[in-house]
Amino acid sequence: MEKTYGEKLVRSGFNPSDSILVKVLKETAANFIDQVQTIVDSADAGDFNADAEEMSAEELQRLKRWAALAITNMETACMYAVKAATI
Repeated sequence: MEKTYGEKLVRSGFNPSDSILVKVLKETAANFIDQVQTIVDSADAGDFNADAEEMSAEELQRLKRWAALAITNMETACMYAVKAATI
């Protein structure tokens, strides 16, 4: 089965210590990233908020920036959590 975007970013298959804690941390981070990416995909498709007016280009750009920041920070948090779990 092909890995999700989040699984690829956190390198879910890389766990040389075969630690259950590392596996859980990476799965949690990957799930968060995938959920944030779903927000971006929905906005790109134009169905982010069906009840509101169409999103402006500026709002879409801002949404994508915030999503990218959230994803980057989750990658960082996952990396440091894994480091802490494997010290």
